[in-house]
Amino acid sequence: MKIFFLILSCFLIFGCSKKTEVGSDAELELNEVKPEAHEVSDRGLGVGAKAPQISTTDIDGKSFDLNQTLSASPVILVFYRGGWCPYCSLQLRKLQLEALPRIKNAGGKLVAISVDKPGRAVEMKKKENLGMTLLSDPRAKILKAYDVDFKVPDDLVEKYIKKYKIDLEAHSGEKHHIIAVPAVYVINKSGELTFSYVNENYKVRAQVEDILKAVESL
Repeated sequence: MKIFFLILSCFLIFGCSKKTEVGSDAELELNEVKPEAHEVSDRGLGVGAKAPQISTTDIDGKSFDLNQTLSASPVILVFYRGGWCPYCSLQLRKLQLEALPRIKNAGGKLVAISVDKPGRAVEMKKKENLGMTLLSDPRAKILKAYDVDFKVPDDLVEKYIKKYKIDLEAHSGEKHHIIAVPAVYVINKSGELTFSYVNENYKVRAQVEDILKAVESL
C-alpha cells in the first residue's frame, strides 16, 4: 500500500508540473522564429523622426486623425501582435492600470494598434476592460509605415492552426500572416518621435516608467 501511494504521489507531482497551456507552448514556438532577437531592435522609426500620418476609424467607429489629435495632445502609440498573444494582453493591462491615468493627467492620448480586425479587437477591449483607443490595421498599412511589420513563416502559421488552434487569418481577416513587432512611440504635438522602443523579442516590452518619463517631460 505504501508503494502504491508513493507511485501515486510521484505521478501527481511530475505529471501536473508538465506545461499543458496552449498559449505558453505556442509562445515558446513563436520565439524560435527569431532566435537572434536582441534587446533593442534596429527596426522601427528612431527618435527625431516625423510620425507618419494615420487617418482611420477606431474599433468603436469613431474617426481618428493623428495630426488632428496631435494639435491638442501628444500621442503614445503602442503596437501589439494581437489579442491572441498573452504577452500583449499583459502589456495592455499594465498600461491601462499603471500608465493611462498619468498619461491623461499629462494631457496625452494612448492608442494601441494591431492587425486584428475590429470585431476581434472589440472582444479584447471588453475582456481586458481597456479604456485606451484601439485601432484595427488588418492590411498592415500603419505597421509598414512605422516599420514594425513582421511576416510569420508559412510553416509556423500552419502549425499554429493545427496544433494550437491559433488562426492568424481569422484574427486579421487577411492572408498575409503579418503581425506587429511590439513597439511603443511617444509623439509630441509637433509630430516628432521623442521616445522609440521596438523589440523583436516579444517577451521584452518597454518599461512603463520609461514611457511615462517621456510623456511627462513633454
